[in-house]
Amino acid sequence: ADAMERRLMVAPQDMYAILWRYIALARENGMDIAARKLGEHAAKLNETRWPAPVVHFFLGKIYEKEMYAAAENPDPKKRSEQICEANYYAAQAKLLNNATSEAISLLRAAEKECPPNFNEAHGASAELKRLAAKAP
Repeated sequence: ADAMERRLMVAPQDMYAILWRYIALARENGMDIAARKLGEHAAKLNETRWPAPVVHFFLGKIYEKEMYAAAENPDPKKRSEQICEANYYAAQAKLLNNATSEAISLLRAAEKECPPNFNEAHGASAELKRLAAKAP
């Protein structure tokens, strides 16, 4: 969360830093604090482009189904990238709500479908390893 906060001081419009900070804060301090901070950052954004729908999803302004609909794009490459990210962020939401079994399939999809240079691909791999280590 601190690293993403420093990133936001330099680039306050970086929606990915906003998202990753939300996830870290939610894990560290709980979802109420994280949602409040996310809302503060989102209020400063005038964005409708991807990944703004993910921010709206985490804030509860849209449903998961609507986030996936927003990920659709006529450009097949962009669509694939956005769907992979939607899978990762939907998985994070499920993890934050203790729906681990639902999150695992989404994390596997993100790990498989996200381009290798995407943070979401690395994040999905790390989450799957973490969850496997916790499994009985």
